[in-house]
Amino acid sequence: EGRLPIADVLRILRDVADALVHAEAHGVVHRDIKPDNVMLADRHASIVDFGVAKAVRMARATDAHTSVGVSLGTPTYMAPEQIAGDVDVDSRADIYALGVVAFEMLTGTPPFTGTVQAVMAAHIVEEPPALVGLRPDAPKELIGLIVRCLNKAPAQRFARAADLLAAVEGAQASLAAEAAPAKVRGLVAAVSFAVVAVAVAVLGSVYGWRAVAHARDARWV
Repeated sequence: EGRLPIADVLRILRDVADALVHAEAHGVVHRDIKPDNVMLADRHASIVDFGVAKAVRMARATDAHTSVGVSLGTPTYMAPEQIAGDVDVDSRADIYALGVVAFEMLTGTPPFTGTVQAVMAAHIVEEPPALVGLRPDAPKELIGLIVRCLNKAPAQRFARAADLLAAVEGAQASLAAEAAPAKVRGLVAAVSFAVVAVAVAVLGSVYGWRAVAHARDARWV
């Protein structure tokens, strides 16, 4: 709940994108990626509840879905083509949904809210609010990949979950590289402080010893 730290957003995105890579490899489109279907355990995120995907496969087996074109999923996280009941929905719909989840992790709220009808319409015709203003501390790489996930046109999103995974891992590497100098500066500052403290202690001991020696000598004068 609420806004998550950047590192946590990237970690969860990375794990879910990796899970989508495996689903895609088996020809499975989840169709209902949302926070409730992302399980966190031991700092690892995994996807659960493939019920919608199973329902679609069963419907296609009986030609019901392909002949009617039904919208299945959770409106807040559904891709435009999914809302439209496109019979050729593929893994790029899951990539869009993960983009919505990422937007929510960053800002604390999904890009579109309101009634079911208003949210579904917004997914089709409205652009999401600019993340730069909502989360100024977010790296440009992270914002860029989320914006790409949320493109209305499937062809403008990541073509495969593996491409999204690579982009997330690249953003993680950039974040780690930016954090490294700060850690080094902190270590240098800590070492410098320790050296100064030791020097002060040594000088204090020397001067203390000299004072004691001087007082002792004075008694013998």
